[in-house]
Amino acid sequence: MLIAGVFALSRGLYAWAGVRFNDWPLGVYWQYLDPFLLKRKLGESLLYLHGQPPLFNLYLGTALATGHETAVFVATFLVCGLAVYAGAFLLMRRLGACAPLAFALATWLATAPAFVAYENWLFYSLPVAALLVLAGLALDRALRAGRARDGAVFLGVLAVVCGTRSLYHLAYLLAAVGLLALGWRDWRRALAAGVLPVSLVCALYAKNALLFGHFAASTWTGMSLAHLTTDGLGAAEARRLVEAGILSPSSLVPAFSRPQVYPRAYFDPPPATRVRALYWETKTTGGPNYNHAAYIRISDELLHDSLWVVRHRPGLYLASVRESWRIYFRSPSDLRFLGAENLGAVQPASDLYDAVFFLRRRGPGSGDDPRAPARYWGLILGLPVVFVLGLAAALGRGPGRRLDRSQRLLAGFLCFNIAYVAVVGNSLELGENNRFRFETDPLSVCLLGLSLQGALDRLRGPAGRA
Repeated sequence: MLIAGVFALSRGLYAWAGVRFNDWPLGVYWQYLDPFLLKRKLGESLLYLHGQPPLFNLYLGTALATGHETAVFVATFLVCGLAVYAGAFLLMRRLGACAPLAFALATWLATAPAFVAYENWLFYSLPVAALLVLAGLALDRALRAGRARDGAVFLGVLAVVCGTRSLYHLAYLLAAVGLLALGWRDWRRALAAGVLPVSLVCALYAKNALLFGHFAASTWTGMSLAHLTTDGLGAAEARRLVEAGILSPSSLVPAFSRPQVYPRAYFDPPPATRVRALYWETKTTGGPNYNHAAYIRISDELLHDSLWVVRHRPGLYLASVRESWRIYFRSPSDLRFLGAENLGAVQPASDLYDAVFFLRRRGPGSGDDPRAPARYWGLILGLPVVFVLGLAAALGRGPGRRLDRSQRLLAGFLCFNIAYVAVVGNSLELGENNRFRFETDPLSVCLLGLSLQGALDRLRGPAGRA
């Protein structure tokens, strides 16, 4: 009840400050099908969706079908925000944190200006964060009850994550099955729990293999990797390599460019299909249609070219990865896609939050230049420390000495997600890496609660713990 009250009060105050739900992405974002097709050809368009897993577009199409999509969006994202708030509190309690500490940290997380900005942005970052928190709670229940149906719920939640966000690969889900088997010490029961969730994700991959030749949730891997590789080549060097037949003409154009920028040979003649999601170059909203069939070939070529760059220009790739990590440690609010109006509405609170908690400081020699990149030392230093303490707890060290086996496995699951998103995301993407980290920030806060409770217990000594 207290959590619900604080949540409602904080949202009222942010609304009073001018925060409004930002559904502008619906008509323009790369990841979304044309709203016209979501309304009129939802089933067909989802079947032939190749750039993204289908579940978030299914959600968008379902909301549009109600005729009250804005109300559906607002309600859904409020529920996700409340789920993260309450779920983080419960996760910390499962990890042994006392109620006041868990409540304080969960409130700090859920009332942060960046969190509210994501809650008012039509994108899958907050829903995925909520699903990961719920997966942690489901894992705890499955480990303690030992029932196959509880394990199926845990893996089912993660299957929804895989069906929403391509970063979470089939291998990620299989690793979760392995974690469940480790917790139960029973591979057969874990496989029984995972048969349906894994089969559903495999069916998505098989559909894409059959229709598009890719056993994956997305055909865009090459274009994503190009941000770290071919996009960093100088224009003269790129042209020389293309003329030598080493790289494809796709490498002369920045990844995810509009159809008009590419040589027409990629788009002409149009694909022999009547599926509009595959042959429309432009959405009815005026935005580019990145689900056009031509982008499959473009991405395949860029994947080949990117791997060449990794092998023959490793310094360029490593410099890009270093930049990915630098962005990863930025404030989650340092993202223009959240919307100028909402960023402006939360700016005073966000500046205070970033300065006090994230220890934002300008780089050396930047002076008073507002355009100079900032360093968030609270994140740069704090996140690795919290992760290491969480990993130690999972191994029964440090704050993990007081945990039982189920709690240690839960801490390990949180660490696994944080490490997975950081390593895979920063190795394959460049540009919005702090947005990727937002999905696991609630898990880091839970590990912070675990670590602080361990420190408090040590200060109190044996008598205090008793």
